[in-house]
Amino acid sequence: MLERNSIRNAVLLNGPFGAADNERHQRKPNHDLVRGNIDMTRNFVRATATLVAVGAALATAWPVAHAGPPYVIDANGTTTGTFTASASSVAAVQLTNTRSGAILTCLSSAAQADGTLGSHASGAGLAAITSLTYATCTGPGGLVFTVNASPTVANPALLNASGSTASGVTAITVSNVTAAISGNVGSPTGPTCNFSVSGSPTVATTPATVSGTYVNGSASALPQLKIASSPGQLYINNITGTASAAGSCIAGALRNGDAVVYSGTYDVDTTTPAAGDPLNLNG
Repeated sequence: MLERNSIRNAVLLNGPFGAADNERHQRKPNHDLVRGNIDMTRNFVRATATLVAVGAALATAWPVAHAGPPYVIDANGTTTGTFTASASSVAAVQLTNTRSGAILTCLSSAAQADGTLGSHASGAGLAAITSLTYATCTGPGGLVFTVNASPTVANPALLNASGSTASGVTAITVSNVTAAISGNVGSPTGPTCNFSVSGSPTVATTPATVSGTYVNGSASALPQLKIASSPGQLYINNITGTASAAGSCIAGALRNGDAVVYSGTYDVDTTTPAAGDPLNLNG
């Protein structure tokens, strides 16, 4: 009986052909598992190829935008030499008092600038604004005034790029600007109201920096310089004159330390290399 049980157990453990048969079964590959691994590898390769193709299509459909410096200035495609340009306001320019709401308006404004074409490693000082003028200026309470803006050849204001170009538009600043305003209330010979505009609530000689955008031109449209300063960039100070009292004038419409914002849009036209060449900025 014991011998018969031993034989039956040996058959169950080793198979009908003994230990060698059992070993063959253990070494037999699992074809289903191998086939599954091959399918997974093929699917991974197909998915990777699809992602690469989609990425390439997206890069073509949505090109990467310019991303800041270097900045390139060209005049109708020319990127060598220097340029000179004039800028003329397309409409009235305004200085608005953020406290009182008083608005000072000049019907026209013009500027002259020069600089170097080509590539610039930084956005600082891309153009030197050597003159800035205003005409036909009026304000609250019958104020009639003139503006003596600071830029000169010896002490220019500077046009600086401060952001990347997107759809032909670049964020800019204009720095090193102050202005002295001389006014008369009621008539050109009326009581005087004089003051300064600068980058400080108290110091007339502190240069201001104002923000804006530069919009590239084309064969049918001139480039434009759009100034839209933010509160905290410009202030009224140094108020004097016979119409002033206790640091204010025009019944308190203007006071020392008042924050003001400037807005104006200028068409930009080149004088050299050639008149009418679009002066464009990209970065």
